[in-house]
Amino acid sequence: MFNQHMARGKESCRSANRLFEEFGIENCKMVCIEDYPCNTKKELEAREGYHQQQIDCINKRIEGRTDKEYREQNEEHERERHEQYYENNKNKRKEYNEANKEKHREYNKEYREKKSEKIQAQRKQYREMNKEKIKESNKKYHEANKEELNRKLREKRQKQEE
Repeated sequence: MFNQHMARGKESCRSANRLFEEFGIENCKMVCIEDYPCNTKKELEAREGYHQQQIDCINKRIEGRTDKEYREQNEEHERERHEQYYENNKNKRKEYNEANKEKHREYNKEYREKKSEKIQAQRKQYREMNKEKIKESNKKYHEANKEELNRKLREKRQKQEE
């Protein structure tokens, strides 16, 4: 069983292989921590993942962990990776957007036409569910832009008087 495991592992650069190369296979051993009764392989992998997280383990890939769980547990690393990708591909995205500007405009127009009722319903639902949040946001905006809003109001009144 161990030999089969090793044969599969040599195909990729795994942390266990590095450990075996550094200390020699004869100086390393795999130990059964628990004889875990389970009904499916998924249950077994989840239990293995539990032990991998509880002890200092050389395995980098935690068994039974979903992609979502990985992203949650490595949020900072994922954010840095995303930011790096964003920086590295700014020009590509800009070129793509420029080349497809008309296509995007047309798609968005069609989408709004087809989904206008749905969009309006979603906006109404959001406004109803977030009344206090919207009210607070408007209040902050008015406080921050009081002078500008008053100036515009005066201009509007002057135009009406003329």
